[in-house]
Amino acid sequence: MLFLKRSGESPPSLAMVMIVRNEERFLNTHLTYHHLAGIDRCYLFLHESTDQSEEIALRFPWVDVYYLKGEPHPASNYISEIHRLAMDRALECARKDGMDWLLIIDPDEFAFAEPVSGSTRANQHKTGFPGLKSLFKGLPDWAMEVRLETVEAVPTLSSAGEPFYRNEFFVNSDEFCRKIESVTTGESVEWKGNLGHSEGQSFVRVNAPVRAYDSHRWTIMQELKPGERPKYIPLPAVSRGEHVHFYIASPGHWFEKFSKHNDYPMHWPGEKPTPLEAPVRIWREMIPHIENDKEKITELCKDSVFVADEEIREGLSNRGVVQSVVPRNLIEKSLAQ
Repeated sequence: MLFLKRSGESPPSLAMVMIVRNEERFLNTHLTYHHLAGIDRCYLFLHESTDQSEEIALRFPWVDVYYLKGEPHPASNYISEIHRLAMDRALECARKDGMDWLLIIDPDEFAFAEPVSGSTRANQHKTGFPGLKSLFKGLPDWAMEVRLETVEAVPTLSSAGEPFYRNEFFVNSDEFCRKIESVTTGESVEWKGNLGHSEGQSFVRVNAPVRAYDSHRWTIMQELKPGERPKYIPLPAVSRGEHVHFYIASPGHWFEKFSKHNDYPMHWPGEKPTPLEAPVRIWREMIPHIENDKEKITELCKDSVFVADEEIREGLSNRGVVQSVVPRNLIEKSLAQ
């Protein structure tokens, strides 16, 4: 398999694609950070946004804004299908623009070239800014994909009133367990590991024969009939770097996130649709019973969503949680430029 550009010749050009729906709390920080980290172009797809996301995106000349509002949805109204539509369009744009690699990422996710969760406290205060282009140094020519592992921030009571990127606690393993409880039905489950996805995110080689598979993955190019979904065929890939997912950043973010989720089906797509994971299902079922009252939402999150300090200490002791200042330091450095 031949590619037009060998990975060692010069720093690659990097693009990213995002689907944005009312993400003003993240967007300025996200775009500022990733441009400094080495992203040359962003294909940003606005999907029924009603907040300041459009105005924020248009401030950045390297961001191309596209609009999904008013277009017919794909055959089903799964969010992953909407993502797939935008990812395939972004791939076409990246090819026309001569980009080398395309990253799929969400507004509440931040990509890092060096490990976040594995860093020691001694080297977390480095003054350098490791750019994302360093991920491709010495990359084998057969690689179509560079996978970034998921590191999820733990929503803590102490970080709830701070800027989201100042959170220093991250899920490290399934040893970290928390109780998810519904205030409307009384259902309670013990949940291990990440609340959100653990699929990772990835850069895909733009001139490889690929297409989007779902919100997080690419697959080999396939011709599809109308309404048909592609099959997942893993790409030749290497794993480098990590992406931090600020899955729940504040009580307001929690309410907005799961209010938006309720526009989509209560199961994942596929030949045999699978039910949503317990945290997503429980919180989505709670939303219609909660008034959009800031004080009530804050109290609910303190009781049922955010993690208390004693639980964090327990997580640190059994290595289910790690503490790192790498994301905070690098994001703050980008905002200070």
